[in-house]
Amino acid sequence: MVSDTEFSSVRFKGDASRVNAIYKGTNALQAIDVAQAVVWVAAQPAHVNVTLLQLMPVCQGPGPTLIHRTT
Repeated sequence: MVSDTEFSSVRFKGDASRVNAIYKGTNALQAIDVAQAVVWVAAQPAHVNVTLLQLMPVCQGPGPTLIHRTT
């Protein structure tokens, strides 16, 4: 769950109200959070093999549909 990207806008064909509803009451990741993780992976020495990197906001449960929203 990463807000402020064009993914949801494309997914919902530009319907801003649907896009906003997805992120309402959440503290979703930001694009910069993902970018910093990619930079970290790229900065590892050649002998380091990063085989898995999973990023999730703390408001998201173990699956994509389990979201804790504030009121």
